[in-house]
Amino acid sequence: MYKIFIIMFLFTPDPEGFDSITINTDNGMPLRFETREECGSYIDKHLDKLKEFGKEQFNNNGVVKSIHCIIDKGKIGV
Repeated sequence: MYKIFIIMFLFTPDPEGFDSITINTDNGMPLRFETREECGSYIDKHLDKLKEFGKEQFNNNGVVKSIHCIIDKGKIGV
């Protein structure tokens, strides 16, 4: 399974040292993908929404640097 991971470029450093966020849900529904291609298609379709979400999570203190599909290790027994 794959999940979406957003990396931010922050204008001022986060006091707790965070600069990324994992997307777990979309409107309360779990957001996981069987293949990297499905994940990438979701990113392409919802790119503006994902960028806005990333900015909001860091109080508009930056811009999205990159968005990735990463393996959800918790879902493969690792």
